[in-house]
Amino acid sequence: MKRVIKVTPKDFKLICEFNDGKIVEYDMAYIQEESGPMIDPLKDQLFFGQVFVQDGDVIWPNGYDLNPEVIYREGKVLSEAS
Repeated sequence: MKRVIKVTPKDFKLICEFNDGKIVEYDMAYIQEESGPMIDPLKDQLFFGQVFVQDGDVIWPNGYDLNPEVIYREGKVLSEAS
């Protein structure tokens, strides 16, 4: 099971380090085109920057979360797993 151990926000992208050592950049620019009570706060760069890891998942203070398997599969690989 893929789990995020560290997340760093950069613009509207996430740099995620996984439990197998792989580092992936996940572009979230798509949130600018979507709307809803959970996504709208993420459009604010300061709020977006409050992302954190909890139990291997990527989460924001409002409860919005991302599936680590999707990030792993769809993100741009910056560093391969060791």
